[in-house]
Amino acid sequence: MKNMKLLLNPFVQIAGLQSLVIGLVMMVVTSVIAYYANIAFDGVLDIHITAQQLTWSKAFLYPFISVAILILISMVLAIMAKSHFRVIDLVGTILMTRIPFIIGACCGFFVQLPDVNTMVENPSSLLQTSIILTGICTVFVIIWHVVLYVNAMRVSCNMSGKTLSIVTIIGIVVSEILSKFILTWLF
Repeated sequence: MKNMKLLLNPFVQIAGLQSLVIGLVMMVVTSVIAYYANIAFDGVLDIHITAQQLTWSKAFLYPFISVAILILISMVLAIMAKSHFRVIDLVGTILMTRIPFIIGACCGFFVQLPDVNTMVENPSSLLQTSIILTGICTVFVIIWHVVLYVNAMRVSCNMSGKTLSIVTIIGIVVSEILSKFILTWLF
């Protein structure tokens, strides 16, 4: 039971510089895996299997730009909510919320997308067991990320109740929209 609590809220034990370093290292590892597995993290909540080989720049810039947007929006919302926080705690805990995405990146090794012509001619070609299981895994990873984000904001910004609910919902929605817009514009 204690291990489950740590999986959902490691921030009670890990924060500050330690969470920052762990989060950055895990994002780099996840980006390397995503490159080789052809998984694009092109948004705050997005995990996509790509038909073409991902470039190094997209493998690294997609998640780092997305998480930077999430951090900035979270800071603005925390300030608006009159929350007291240390920047290093907020940044570190939000970086750590991305750790589940390593599972999403690894899923790419088990999926072989049919070529585009096959998908157009026969859409049911996407109903492969590996693609369905990857989709289920992706939903699990996104839910885990959102739970971690809520707990990161709770711990690092000392929020609770309605304020926490409103800030996390707005934070995720605005960050997702903004990251999609900026990534589309840049790439």
